[in-house]
Amino acid sequence: METKILIVEDQALIRKGISALIRSNYPAWEIHEADDGVQAIYKANEVQPDIILMDYRMPKMNGLKAAEIILSNFPDTKIIMVSAEENSEFMMDAVDTKVAGIVSKTASEPELLKAISEVTKGQTYLKGIVSDKIMQHLYEKNRKKIKGRHLQTPLLTDRELEVLNLLAKGNSALQIATKLYISRRTVEAHKANIIKKCQVESTPDLIRFAISKRLITI
Repeated sequence: METKILIVEDQALIRKGISALIRSNYPAWEIHEADDGVQAIYKANEVQPDIILMDYRMPKMNGLKAAEIILSNFPDTKIIMVSAEENSEFMMDAVDTKVAGIVSKTASEPELLKAISEVTKGQTYLKGIVSDKIMQHLYEKNRKKIKGRHLQTPLLTDRELEVLNLLAKGNSALQIATKLYISRRTVEAHKANIIKKCQVESTPDLIRFAISKRLITI
């Protein structure tokens, strides 16, 4: 069965150049073209291509939106984004759209051909600068998540704050129990809950954390 490929690019010179590259390397393939996202959807419905090479920034509709619509109707179509966009947000949006590959417009012809070859075999192509940007995005996202978790003010009850303030002033569990008219076991339970909520491992760490977050003043 003849492979059908759709090349979506609003710049005619680039589109014709890619078409010529495909024709010279895959002479038996059926090549179709579109110059914007809306036309890409129309062409996809008309010819049902096996592979789409899709630009991102185009008039009427961007490539990712067009890809999302096409894949919702033809989930077996393999879409490779060929874009000048190299920021990590675009990369992750493309991955979330479930495109089969991403190739930078600065890539060489052999790299584009390699991406097409791997995608036709059912593989994904997320390599080079694309892979680096995705890993950077995931690292920054994870780092911010961890940082936010540590900076989050712990949710302590009024009684826990009382216990925490007395601990910070050097009171023992027995002294706190006497002052608050509760049992020593209850004080120890409050202390354990406070340490768990503040995500620390010892009383000194707890005091330093509480002071830094202005939960107490000494």
